[in-house]
Amino acid sequence: EVLDDSRERRRMLVINHAGDDPLLRKGFTVRTTLTATIFDQRLERGAPEHPVSPLAPPEREKWLEATNTYDYHKPLVQKWMNQHNMWKGRDEKTIDFVHRVYKQLRVHMPYDTKDGGAWVCSQILKVGFGECCRHSIVTTAILRANKIPARTVCALWAIDNKSQGAHCWGEFFLHGVGWVPYDTTLGDDKNSEAHFGTKKGELIAGMVDFDWIIDAGPFGKKHVAGIDAYPAFWSKGERNMDNEKCETHTHVRLVRGDR
Repeated sequence: EVLDDSRERRRMLVINHAGDDPLLRKGFTVRTTLTATIFDQRLERGAPEHPVSPLAPPEREKWLEATNTYDYHKPLVQKWMNQHNMWKGRDEKTIDFVHRVYKQLRVHMPYDTKDGGAWVCSQILKVGFGECCRHSIVTTAILRANKIPARTVCALWAIDNKSQGAHCWGEFFLHGVGWVPYDTTLGDDKNSEAHFGTKKGELIAGMVDFDWIIDAGPFGKKHVAGIDAYPAFWSKGERNMDNEKCETHTHVRLVRGDR
């Protein structure tokens, strides 16, 4: 086990073998089993059933921080926000502003899975398109620039035995309510309101945000992204890992479904 900078424990597999070990010449398989209870989420009007505590100052600062990924302080990002009126009005309610950002990205930022360069807000706005991860990065950066605590959540699909791949969405912290989800890429209807303040229990949430620095033991501190869907690995020794190949397969078994 290793500790990342958020003091959370993460598993790290270390394999030490001779360079000519015939048992590992064709690679190896790592299997991880996750057991999770997942729920639908839906934002409703009215007082919360249980009081929600505000974020503690250090935690609030964490979700407002400008980072390498959420580089909202860069001139290109500031210019884009000015052009698209992505600043919260003086009398505009937080939820109304976030909804406006949701609509802007959903309607006007094309969804595309082709390579757009680094998963960094300024780069994404430069190319002008992106898939779910890039959408979530841009919305998170915009909200943080407006002093609204926000984060990106990465997850694995967990619908049935055919579930494959990963997905990302955004969340913002609403005072008195807690973390509220929104998704600017699900569904074919760009004008759909079905993905603001709601999320079906079809995903196992894992990595939050992309600026993780992990203490990888003998390899030192490493920056990783999307580690739940794409395992990070390093090596050192006399040989090399040229033309390495890494495949990830997901199998989901529903233990119980209440829907």
